[in-house]
Amino acid sequence: MADRVLLVEDDFLLQLATRKALELIGYSCVVVDNGEAAVQKADKEFDIVFMDINLPGIDGMEATRQIRKNEADNATKRVPIVALTSTTNIKQCLQAGMDDFMSKPALMDDLKSMIAKWTI
Repeated sequence: MADRVLLVEDDFLLQLATRKALELIGYSCVVVDNGEAAVQKADKEFDIVFMDINLPGIDGMEATRQIRKNEADNATKRVPIVALTSTTNIKQCLQAGMDDFMSKPALMDDLKSMIAKWTI
């Protein structure tokens, strides 16, 4: 079971709602609002990353590619990355190195199911 979740979301209201949902189902959540911060934080001990696609600076796709490169370069464990978006092509997400896809807004049951799917 996941203990720590990295939420990468630039919309403040979606940050609040998603963080609250994660905390209500028992997860510790760290929130960042841009791709650069996601790349820096992803090398910490997170069990799963929920990544918005449309971010300021580097977008979620590029952030994912950089995270995957860092994991390979440093021989660290691969953290599951789930795309959070309403419009992006699933194939593009997978090609960038993401593991799965969720529509926004992320509902509590969907978050719970996705965490169970990727962290057990």
